[in-house]
Amino acid sequence: MSSIAILDYKQERSTRTRKEGLDRFLVLTVGLLSTVLVLELAFHFFLAPKLLIDRIQIDAGQGFPLTDQQILAIAGLDQTEYYFSLNAGAVRARLAAYPLVKAVTVRKIFPNGLSISLQPRTPFAVSLVDSGSGSIPVAFDSAGVVIRTGDGAVSSGDLPIISGVSIPAIQIGMRLPSELVAFLGELRKIRDQAPALFAAISEVRFVRTGGSDFDVVLYPRDYRVRVRIGSTIDVRELSYIMMVLEV
Repeated sequence: MSSIAILDYKQERSTRTRKEGLDRFLVLTVGLLSTVLVLELAFHFFLAPKLLIDRIQIDAGQGFPLTDQQILAIAGLDQTEYYFSLNAGAVRARLAAYPLVKAVTVRKIFPNGLSISLQPRTPFAVSLVDSGSGSIPVAFDSAGVVIRTGDGAVSSGDLPIISGVSIPAIQIGMRLPSELVAFLGELRKIRDQAPALFAAISEVRFVRTGGSDFDVVLYPRDYRVRVRIGSTIDVRELSYIMMVLEV
């Protein structure tokens, strides 16, 4: 009987030891979680509201016509901003709505930074618009958006001329009619696939044939002729045109 009592005592002691160890573990776990919760609450209520964004990186590439201060004003960042209260999505939307911006990325950098990367619209073609007091050069991007006027358009480089387009009141950000933009998209594909062929185009003239329909007259750069095509173009067709002109 004594050996059984000793065995029961050992089992009871072992069980009590395990229970005490489990209790200590639970107490430590609750204490740790409570400490983390207190620290997190202290961070959000006392420290986070004081984290000012005082380091803003802006990458707009060379030639973008706006200063950093103008970009910040468009983004709505012309006053004190706090890291956790700043809505990066709203900043991106404001910048993306600006006509000269093709794409934009806005990223917060903990604990006090903000990164803004802009992809500007680039000149694709130029045109001359009658302002009533004379002709004004205008530069479009490949989506048909007016991005430069006056001297800024003239300095866009050796780009094809767009003619036959009526623009009653020119302003930055306005777009060409959608049916014309579709043709510009085809020209962009030619530029990307065959830059030499694209460079051979001196002028693209849109000729209305009724309603929204139109034909296109191409003026090659090295030939004193003009070629009337339909309302579409691709690398194969332009290659054939240039081959016939060479013959």
